[in-house]
Amino acid sequence: MEIIKYGNPILRKKAKSINKIDKSIRDLIVDMFDIMHNSTPKGVGLAAPQIGLPIQLIVIETEPNKQLSLINPEIIESKGKDTALEGCLSIPGVWGNVIRAKKIKVRGINPNNSKKIILEAEGILARAIQHEVDHLNGILFTDYIEKIEDLCVDEGFVIPEKLRLYYKERK
Repeated sequence: MEIIKYGNPILRKKAKSINKIDKSIRDLIVDMFDIMHNSTPKGVGLAAPQIGLPIQLIVIETEPNKQLSLINPEIIESKGKDTALEGCLSIPGVWGNVIRAKKIKVRGINPNNSKKIILEAEGILARAIQHEVDHLNGILFTDYIEKIEDLCVDEGFVIPEKLRLYYKERK
């Protein structure tokens, strides 16, 4: 498995709910963390559509060895606003400032015990959850950025041609 890049239509599709949590889902979670850990640049989150699977599963690790995985996550409450630089493993080396909720409540299923949970999050964790839940709904961080000139690009990376066209068509 590898990370799907910008322009692949799966990144714009709404992911399907997961109804059965079994060993294959738990194995997929381990694989997703491995993919994320071995990506360049490094990421803090990954959604199943980013590896070509249109299912509602996200994994997040904002601090070493503090892993979170959620099935069918849904943001049920948000408060405040916070602007920060975001990037995406599907658009490597490209960054932009995105306004997100400062604090959120998210409901989902814990894949380890299949129980419904509600988590409260703020800071980088809240931002990462919102970013990954967006992926499940076919939304990318670049959708929140008005102009291509507002994007930053790391040395050795380029803005994908399809993203350039996206901004050109928005004008």
